[in-house]
Amino acid sequence: MAKHYVKGHDLIHVYSKSDKESAPRLSRPKVVQGHVVSRDGRDYLRDDDVLRKKFGKYDKGVERRCLYEEILEYHSEAKKREIDRRIEAGELVLEPFRDTGRHVIVEYKPIDEMSSALYSLLPIVQYLPDGRLDELGLSRHFTYPKPVELVKTLIRSVTPKGDRPLVMDFFSGSATTADAVMQLNSEDDGDRRCISVQIPETVDADFEDRHVFATVDAVGRERIKRAADNIRNDSQFDVDYGFKLFRLEKPSAKTLDQLQSFDPNEDGVLLAGDFVSKFASNGTPGSQVALSTWLVQDGFGLTPTVNAVELDEYKLQVCEDSGYVIEPGLDSDDVMALVDKLEAGELDLKRLVVFGYSVPFSVMHELRQNLKSLRSGQVVSVIERY
Repeated sequence: MAKHYVKGHDLIHVYSKSDKESAPRLSRPKVVQGHVVSRDGRDYLRDDDVLRKKFGKYDKGVERRCLYEEILEYHSEAKKREIDRRIEAGELVLEPFRDTGRHVIVEYKPIDEMSSALYSLLPIVQYLPDGRLDELGLSRHFTYPKPVELVKTLIRSVTPKGDRPLVMDFFSGSATTADAVMQLNSEDDGDRRCISVQIPETVDADFEDRHVFATVDAVGRERIKRAADNIRNDSQFDVDYGFKLFRLEKPSAKTLDQLQSFDPNEDGVLLAGDFVSKFASNGTPGSQVALSTWLVQDGFGLTPTVNAVELDEYKLQVCEDSGYVIEPGLDSDDVMALVDKLEAGELDLKRLVVFGYSVPFSVMHELRQNLKSLRSGQVVSVIERY
């Protein structure tokens, strides 16, 4: 069909879990026309045409705005009460109208909160390849990267400021989406978060830097690092540009077989540490892999705050109301120290999750018995996992 016409468009599919009526509006920054006023480093549109005397046409030279003192002359008492309420709330202000002794009703609208509906047609010249990968020194690694400005437009249209919106890219590739999110946050002081998903797909055999980047996700991670440095240097925007790397992996069949055949009731066995280390992956300690997995399983997400609480000598990992015993080393003295902290109100736990292979049978028995009979009446559930 190429000989019959030139294709001048492409399609972007938009889906919403909400129904048509409650689905969020796709928005874009509003083109502001009018009187702009700056206050405390923020720009506002001054709108002094808040209320009119009537709808329709006006004769030339006739004041169409309804002044505050004229509200009851042209409108109902309910409208007067509404205006008074908004004035009291600080949404509207009264300003002198010439030298008449009367007042015009004015609204100051923050420009950074104003938006218009996104057009269904996006001008293509605005979203042609923008050389972003050239700027970051990675252009030779991807032939057809998504234009950053296009991705920024789409993300901006659905991420209201202040709600810590989460953007998820299921096919991260060159990490254009992560780059776009960081750029947007630096431009509007936003708080968007981003999850980039990419399978560890090996790069092509003729890939120029295969000795440096063996997989596509490795190139994406490098792009995020370089983009962060670039944005930080250009904008001086002070924010944490770091990221966390999570790998989704299944334990090997050999590891599972060993765990299933291990007898946790055999007291004094010294192999427990080996069972924790069996979960190590790509340089991440097995204890961290197990903890991250269980935190997600327990509903705390990928990036919760975890504190290490020192008992006697053992450090208990605590997230909100849950404690985690994963590493071996918990002994009777640590159990008593835990009980003391719970009864003194220094620690507030509802559940204690224990990797069963890391705790000897006698210590586990002692742990259960002591947490069952706390003097404070506090109830702590002990959950064993294998």
